[in-house]
Amino acid sequence: MPFDWQEYLLLARELSQRSGEAALRSAISRAYYAAFCTACNYLRQRGESIPDSEHSHKAVWDSFQRKGKSAQAVFINGERLKN
Repeated sequence: MPFDWQEYLLLARELSQRSGEAALRSAISRAYYAAFCTACNYLRQRGESIPDSEHSHKAVWDSFQRKGKSAQAVFINGERLKN
């Protein structure tokens, strides 16, 4: 059974309500990986090849940038979370 990345997003929301830098950093990380893995799975389901390397993150977000205006929000938000 594939992992449900929405569970990571729910955990990120829970962590974001806690105080402390560790909880907030963890929340951002979980939110990023929920978005990244969801986007990656979306692209792979549509036949796009994503490299299994340190360049995979750039490849995923750049793919959405090339998709045109309708996918710009995915690209912008993905890059923002990554940074």
